Amino acid sequence: METQKNALFPFAIEQLESFIAGVVERGVEKGVSAALASQQKAPEEYLTKRETAQLYRVSEQTIGDKLKKQELVGHRLGGRLLIKRSDVEAALISTDRYQRTGRKTGPKPKAQ
Repeated sequence: METQKNALFPFAIEQLESFIAGVVERGVEKGVSAALASQQKAPEEYLTKRETAQLYRVSEQTIGDKLKKQELVGHRLGGRLLIKRSDVEAALISTDRYQRTGRKTGPKPKAQ
């Protein structure tokens, strides 16, 4: 096969194909390694009742109430009550139907 070169494009087609293949291969390798790295889970973060209340700007009593109603799960470790951060975030998402006033935003109950 004859290699073609001209003034506008000083590379042979084979050189260009080889270069593009190398770039694509390196890009795929980087993408795969980044995807694998993102799949590795970070260790679960545990918070005390006080830390949870401060982080989500509610009172410790509110956190205590959610624990009592079993809307949050507490874990005892060395005499301390710890709460998974992911559990708190899930509980907040599930109670998202409440406005700041504390009233339900859903449909009104039917009168009987």
